[in-house]
Amino acid sequence: MGARRPTVAGDARSSAAGLYISLFYIGGTLGSVIPGLFWSVVGWPGCVAFVLAVQLLTAAIVYLNWE
Repeated sequence: MGARRPTVAGDARSSAAGLYISLFYIGGTLGSVIPGLFWSVVGWPGCVAFVLAVQLLTAAIVYLNWE
């Protein structure tokens, strides 16, 4: 199989950079708020379970889409 070329932004580089930065900060905010909500409701076990669930979901997405 031949190597695939990576997808590039082309003429929309500034839009791609803005989208990346926006999603970076949104993800960071949600990544700190949501585990905190779990912690306030069910304590450390719930917070740890949530973080592990997100890691397993991420691993599954990578595994299913790896080429």
